[in-house]
Amino acid sequence: MPVQVWEGANANRPKHPLPTPSFSGHVKTTGSGWETLLRPAGDPEVPQTVETWCHRCKEDTKTVDRSSIYVDKDPRWTIGNHPMYVERKPTCKICADQGRVARFVPVDGKILSIFQTTLIETWREWDNKNLDRGMYVYLQLMEQVAPSGRTARFAKSRQEAGDPKKALVKTQ
Repeated sequence: MPVQVWEGANANRPKHPLPTPSFSGHVKTTGSGWETLLRPAGDPEVPQTVETWCHRCKEDTKTVDRSSIYVDKDPRWTIGNHPMYVERKPTCKICADQGRVARFVPVDGKILSIFQTTLIETWREWDNKNLDRGMYVYLQLMEQVAPSGRTARFAKSRQEAGDPKKALVKTQ
């Protein structure tokens, strides 16, 4: 059974109580800590390559090799019925020239993604609560994790916001 893909990053996520997971994919049995939340490499139920671009620059992205798209040939995916691509951070020349670090999100808007740091922090939160480390529990918990946004959320500085006197403002 193929894995379902959420329609857009703002899709409604399941609410409590969670349904019994019917995950039929593979489960990674090696690795430690947060890597337990990843599918094994080569899982046939998820794409084996993912085209990505800078979450700020989109089609204007300029990678180190002067391409507008970075092709992840070894994508990492989360476990669960709604796998999320684990974002990479290759260099976007435009953002680097402006002193910013870029996240690369899938070009295909139907593919949800998650920032690796968010996944690690989620793991630590669960680990600190001494949750049962059974895979069934992790499959249920992953259904509650929200995907990353596809656009930049806040200006990093007042100068980026366009007015040095204003507080941080939401960007488009």
